[in-house]
Amino acid sequence: MLRTSLPDKDRVRGRLVRNRLSRYRFAFREKVRSMLLARTGKLHTEHWLNQTGCRQAKQAMPGINGKLTRALLQLGKVRLSMVTSVITGVTDSPLCRGCMEKEETASHVVLECSGVAAYRAKHLGSPRSYSTSKV
Repeated sequence: MLRTSLPDKDRVRGRLVRNRLSRYRFAFREKVRSMLLARTGKLHTEHWLNQTGCRQAKQAMPGINGKLTRALLQLGKVRLSMVTSVITGVTDSPLCRGCMEKEETASHVVLECSGVAAYRAKHLGSPRSYSTSKV
């Protein structure tokens, strides 16, 4: 009578070999995955640091932070939009970012805005002195 299945001893040995191979494959796959993540993280950081723009975003986030990224990705669309506008300085609102009272125009910021009054006085003087000063 022909036996189509392996004897018990050989079957167990084959299962052990398959288990070892699958463990090695898993370990190898995880090692490759961690190496790829490290490499892409390094390239991403280099790219971010070499950007010439994004001044405000770089001040807010000088490096890449995985924990912050995951937290931001958990926010809803509206909240993420608000956080992004704060970080980048770009808003959909026409209101002045300094005082939130009037439309943000160059003349409003230079002449009227109470939110930047201290900076304006320090660097430009008082708005009243603009018309009397000699250029």
